[in-house]
Amino acid sequence: LARSFVKALDPRHLVRAISHDEVASAPLREVDCVINFAFHPALMKEPYQLEYDIDRRLLDALGGTDVHYVMLGSRKVYGIGCGQTFHEDDDLDPAGNYGQNKALIESHVRESRPGRHTIVRISNVIGHGIGTHTFIGQALQTLCQEGRISLNIDGSTRRDFLPLKELSNSLVSLALKRPPGTFNLGAGFSTPVGDIAQWLIDGYGSGSIEITDHSERDAFVLDISRVNRIVRTITQPDSIRDVCKTLGRCMKNG
Repeated sequence: LARSFVKALDPRHLVRAISHDEVASAPLREVDCVINFAFHPALMKEPYQLEYDIDRRLLDALGGTDVHYVMLGSRKVYGIGCGQTFHEDDDLDPAGNYGQNKALIESHVRESRPGRHTIVRISNVIGHGIGTHTFIGQALQTLCQEGRISLNIDGSTRRDFLPLKELSNSLVSLALKRPPGTFNLGAGFSTPVGDIAQWLIDGYGSGSIEITDHSERDAFVLDISRVNRIVRTITQPDSIRDVCKTLGRCMKNG
């Protein structure tokens, strides 16, 4: 995500990309905005532990400055979807340790930087380099290794998917304009997971879809009306299809 964000920036923007290991030595107090892409893998599955919280480490380093802080959140803070549209003002019901940890970190961001933070709750991302813990990452991995995509939900289940390029472009706009508050960032429309799988296979040139459970679980879409006041057009249905096919081709061609 960070590499894609940096690539999306205008060369005229004065940006410095640092590792999470450089937080203590970087001149964070001399910048206008900090956006954090780092997240400790332990917080994906384990209960919250302060030592793994990179957002808190950055916030502590910023202290009482006026530096604006952008946190990458997750739609998982809303909980498991049942076909509804999630709005930023909805009550939270975090799903799993990952969702709970993101919700806890959100709270600390609001408390430590009132009026000087932007929290971005991101939907499912489609793009190169997306980890195997994601739907897309798992689908590509099994397609490449086993010649199939295995779904443990019905293919008609609809979810909000957002291409990585459009995510990056939107994050650039948010980092430059720095609106305070919490914002959903997704497509704003849903796509059947079966279509996503088939487009990946179409690009790959071969493969099959195996459905092991026909239950419809975690169907959702993000309300993006708030972020649309800042970023007018985020993505279109054709972009979702084209990105999936391109990913499939890239996997085939190495």
